Amino acid sequence: CSDFCVEGCSYDIIDSIGKFQAEEVDSWDVCGVAGATKDHSLFRTPQVCQGNPNWNASTSTQLCEWEVDDKNYGFDVIGYHTTQNCTDNGGRTVPPPSMEPAPSPTVPV
Repeated sequence: CSDFCVEGCSYDIIDSIGKFQAEEVDSWDVCGVAGATKDHSLFRTPQVCQGNPNWNASTSTQLCEWEVDDKNYGFDVIGYHTTQNCTDNGGRTVPPPSMEPAPSPTVPV
């Protein structure tokens, strides 16, 4: 299986960043940007509506599902993804769960 499974386990890859079980490398190229997974911020393009387990396809210059920006760019949008023409959410920004702590449950006395 993998380093993260016990013998006989199974798993489904629903998205991918990098090459699963590949030789150790310093970085991977993304959409024509050499070494883009090092010292850059990666964002999915608005046309991406679901994960892609094929890293080579999603990072090819022909398909390019990623935007490559400067290092540490986009902290204000972590957890958000704006989509276009996705039928599951009508092309709107998908926000992350609230960062506020959940209220403590009230226990009757």
